[in-house]
Amino acid sequence: MKISTKVRGTSIWISGAIVNPLIREYDSCQIHFLVDTGAVHTTLLQGAARKLGIDFASLEKRPTDVLGISGRQDVYVMKNTLLVFSDEQTGEPVMRNVDMKVLRPDSDSGDESAFALFGTDLLSSFRFEYDLPYAALETDIWLAGQAPDRP
Repeated sequence: MKISTKVRGTSIWISGAIVNPLIREYDSCQIHFLVDTGAVHTTLLQGAARKLGIDFASLEKRPTDVLGISGRQDVYVMKNTLLVFSDEQTGEPVMRNVDMKVLRPDSDSGDESAFALFGTDLLSSFRFEYDLPYAALETDIWLAGQAPDRP
């Protein structure tokens, strides 16, 4: 299976959808994921949560916050979230169920980033091969337990 990715500059982007009963804007559930090897968890940013109509009051707040580029942010969890990607070759859906982290700044930072970070919790089921001279990216995804032995 191969999922569709795009390379923009030095960034790798994946298009997908987020499915969860807490998402009120079903027609807007399409989202772009920025592959972030420094992010431990796949995380929805505040602008994307607002775009999807997610009410922070309905989410579980984590006891600790995070400090990132845009300052200190509260961390919420959107449990049982289905991430849906498309197999580039067959068009079949490729799905992963996660407890997705959602960031919310502790003040109005004005950050309206309407995308999600694709963290290492999901990266472990993917293989990325990047050909720098040609800006070509090869992506494979495996179902749990089906990844080939890695050298």
